[in-house]
Amino acid sequence: MITLTSIKIINKTVDCEDFLKLAKEAADCASVSKINPTQIRSIQNVVNSTQRFSEVLNFIKSQTGRHKEWKQLGPKLVAVMEKIDKLSDGILQEIEKKLKEKKESQSKEEIPAKGEIRLALCRHWVKIFVAEFLYTNPKKEN
Repeated sequence: MITLTSIKIINKTVDCEDFLKLAKEAADCASVSKINPTQIRSIQNVVNSTQRFSEVLNFIKSQTGRHKEWKQLGPKLVAVMEKIDKLSDGILQEIEKKLKEKKESQSKEEIPAKGEIRLALCRHWVKIFVAEFLYTNPKKEN
């Protein structure tokens, strides 16, 4: 389970300039590729409805194989998911360190599973990515 300690550490990572830059670059790539906003929102729907990080990767790979517009975006999103996976390792180490310090003060917090951390980071990142994409690609008036 993700605890307050975990949330604080995740939020620190999400607020990092590099994390935001990844979302902006991916949104720019999606814009150049002329991807339909509905497909971009679909990523967010998958991320918010799944309990497994691998389902997000599978969705991205599936879309990349099915739609020619995804040829540039798909590999970029897969690379972002790999970075999120690596970031989650560092976050877990930081959580373990904090909880060891807290143990001395009788804390009962548990270390969350890596999958929970990856999914939390992924949800934050996708939220930023979708917002950036929609902001730079406003709906056209008829």
